[in-house]
Amino acid sequence: MAALAGVSASTVSSVVRGRGNVREETRRRVQDAIDELGYRPNLAARRLRSGRSHVMGLVLPSVTVPYFRECADAVLREAQEHGMSVRITQTHGDVRRERGVCDDPYLRHVDGILLVPISLGQEDMRALTVTKPLIVATASFTAGRVDSFDTDLFEAARAVVAHLVAGGRRRIAALAPGEVLPAERDERYQGYVAGLRDAGLPVSRRRVVSTETVTFAAGARAARTLVQRAPETDAVFALGKGRSGWVDYGGCWATSGGVLSEACGGTGGNKSITGSTGWTAYRLAGDVRIDGGAQAGFVVRASDPGKGSDALDGYYIGVSSRRIVLGKQNGAWREPAQTAIPGGLATGTWYHLTVKAVGCTLTVTGRPSGSAATPVGFTYKDPDCSFTRGAVGVRDQAGTSSWRHVTVTRSG
Repeated sequence: MAALAGVSASTVSSVVRGRGNVREETRRRVQDAIDELGYRPNLAARRLRSGRSHVMGLVLPSVTVPYFRECADAVLREAQEHGMSVRITQTHGDVRRERGVCDDPYLRHVDGILLVPISLGQEDMRALTVTKPLIVATASFTAGRVDSFDTDLFEAARAVVAHLVAGGRRRIAALAPGEVLPAERDERYQGYVAGLRDAGLPVSRRRVVSTETVTFAAGARAARTLVQRAPETDAVFALGKGRSGWVDYGGCWATSGGVLSEACGGTGGNKSITGSTGWTAYRLAGDVRIDGGAQAGFVVRASDPGKGSDALDGYYIGVSSRRIVLGKQNGAWREPAQTAIPGGLATGTWYHLTVKAVGCTLTVTGRPSGSAATPVGFTYKDPDCSFTRGAVGVRDQAGTSSWRHVTVTRSG
């Protein structure tokens, strides 16, 4: 090729690789020689010489989920722009597969891995054996030897409002989880406010509506409230899932792929609370996982929360390595009910709990997440009927923990 084009071998290499400062006339001559000779790069030889495969691994929960499918499409397009190929594998949310990405034989020869997890907790990240470059997407992990990145929620919300304004919208409402208004520190709400102010538009309290919980039914109720309260609204920004409406009391909280994790641990009874202190009869269900330490679970009928192990008026329902326990908390701890977990509960294992609170009675059931095993549990009728209404939340004790798939529905 060099002889045919009348250039040096290094010039041909620069053209083939798309690098170097080569004049356009010279580049055309080299390309004509390539076309005439039918040259195709020997990728195996190139990889052998460079010590790189020019292939990256992309580890996703499932390509059937639209969000992750779009993520894969974006990664594939970006990789192609940089001359890279992509190997995609799925974990289906299995924490063992997420932890073992660097040991996956399918990804043995890749140059690096982009992992999108939904089950990893902080303790899992600390325990990872990292044998090649690894980046964790949509996470805010602060420990270990792993780089990570997360969405800039403030700028994302600000961009949403700017997009609506560019389309001629001027009376933009927000639907946000929260008892009355979204927490002022919520980055998405702050971005919404900033976007309105960028456009010189007022922030109308009439057009900020609580969705109580993140469910389709709650969203529909909030939309009806918005139409009644502010019928002039011409666009709606639904904040959706996230940490809006949650208030933290101790701990280090982060969300990733639908999993809420508390990473600081300690003995302070870290808790995060959401919902309304006016809630009475409801059913709470969700998965809890002890990442390291003693116990973790949920709180119901909660009011007057604060920092500290028992700084809460309400009930706690949680798991340890051997038991499901129910505790009454009001500045002190009492444990009026408990039951054994058959076979115990290993650290890092998801466990599904359901709590139904109606009147003075709490019905608690639990079993391993995804299991068809018969649930175990108990019914407790509080003789004092101490707490008849209150918010919900999550709590750990003497360790770090994670939660997912948490729902709250009315009950009777």
